[in-house]
Amino acid sequence: NSDLLPIGLPPTAQKGSFISLALGLAIFQYSLSTSITAENTQRVREDMKGTLIGMEHCMFSAARVATPAIGIGVLNAYGMGGLYATCSSIFVGTFLLWTVTVERFLPNLPPSDVKDR
Repeated sequence: NSDLLPIGLPPTAQKGSFISLALGLAIFQYSLSTSITAENTQRVREDMKGTLIGMEHCMFSAARVATPAIGIGVLNAYGMGGLYATCSSIFVGTFLLWTVTVERFLPNLPPSDVKDR
């Protein structure tokens, strides 16, 4: 059927699923960055909070500027499968890095909390 795109969904369903997924990720990313900022500001001296917030916002902005071009490059070079594989690899790598280093960066956690993760 020529009305279906390669993944087998009608164009309207593809657009709707993309918009829903993008909206969900945007909401999650906003709350995640807010939580990161809130947690980090509690861990620095009072006179360094402005510097920390400025650095975090700079990194968030740099990610918003650079990642679309990288994503388009991966999409053009490797297609949707490559883009999905790249994104999931980043998420898995971040999760593994977190689980390996959580004790080093959060030494104030009780040992039972760290073992449960």
